[in-house]
Amino acid sequence: MVARGGLGATAPSMPPMPSIPGPVDTTGVQTAARAVAQVASTGVCGNGGGTAWPAGDGLYVTAAHSVAGATQVTVSPRASSR
Repeated sequence: MVARGGLGATAPSMPPMPSIPGPVDTTGVQTAARAVAQVASTGVCGNGGGTAWPAGDGLYVTAAHSVAGATQVTVSPRASSR
């Protein structure tokens, strides 16, 4: 609850964050990393970009904010030998 004029005196208590496991270097993670593509966009809001993953032959999926307002989008798949 927020009191008039600002935040209340106390915030609800949160559970502790779980431990983050150490680095994961498995065949599956390596394969997924090679499949991720770079997305670069140019548009009314300037330059943007992000990453994308393949969903089919020549078809990639990315987050909407990576291409919102874009007038030009370039998807650069990584080399499969990496």
